[in-house]
Amino acid sequence: MLTRIKKYFVENKWICLYRRKHAEDSFGAASSGRFWKRVRCESRYWCADPFIVEEHGKYYVFCEMMDLKTSHGVLGLAEISPSGDSYARPIADLGCHVSYPNVFKANDTWYMIPETSGRKTIELYQAIDFPTRWKKQAILAQNLHAVDTTAFEQDGKWYVFIYEPKGANNALSIAELDLGAKRLGPIKKVQQYTCRIGRPAGNVFLHNGNSIRPTQFGVSTYGGKIVFKKFLFNSVSWKYEENDIKEVTPSIVQGLSRLPVAEGCHTYNCVGNIEVVDIKYSHFSLFRPLRILMKCLHLRGYHFYE
Repeated sequence: MLTRIKKYFVENKWICLYRRKHAEDSFGAASSGRFWKRVRCESRYWCADPFIVEEHGKYYVFCEMMDLKTSHGVLGLAEISPSGDSYARPIADLGCHVSYPNVFKANDTWYMIPETSGRKTIELYQAIDFPTRWKKQAILAQNLHAVDTTAFEQDGKWYVFIYEPKGANNALSIAELDLGAKRLGPIKKVQQYTCRIGRPAGNVFLHNGNSIRPTQFGVSTYGGKIVFKKFLFNSVSWKYEENDIKEVTPSIVQGLSRLPVAEGCHTYNCVGNIEVVDIKYSHFSLFRPLRILMKCLHLRGYHFYE
């Protein structure tokens, strides 16, 4: 009976959070939660996969906004105001479910590689009016089920991590990204995982001279925690090594009465002294069965995205 109640009335949702960390804090430092603030949005949506960037002294959070009316994700944007408030709004529907808006800047130009695994592509977008207007520049790869593709710079060149979930044979590959020609070089596998680990969870960053990549750990549950991996990549030999150095669990944001009980987390990003994460929680709703019925009957704009 309890299982049936959960099936029809309980759903998983995500929210994005941000905070200003103290200068002495390391990345993803444990906290009682009192410093975290929520990226708010209209009740029609929930937000996940936050990427934070800074431009001209302003801080922007790009994220997936899951539309509960249509059951698919759109590109969302929130600006963190000087007072510390933020509110996410949809800025683009790319024609398929969109998540993980990997935003990065190269040669004074802003680019984005959102996840578009629904159409089995890796796509490159460029800002034509940052931060709200983006134009697709190229399809970097086709017929490839890649999730959470993440760009990183090393030795003056750009590369991407490409993760292909294949059950017991999840593959991590690297390819050079030519932003001038807007194309990828050969995709070469560098790591294989026998369980749901190693999937990108945010932008690569430097810490004490080491390259760190956040990764998802979802062995027992999707979005269980974030594991930070220090990695070494030789672009000549294509040799790749990584090892775990730290983890962030949902408890990083526990302790705030106005936040739901966190059951998972799977994205971490930082810029300057501001860091962002997302957390998963269970939401009980008496209206969930009605919403599902309205989608099946295509009432009042509700439908399942196809």
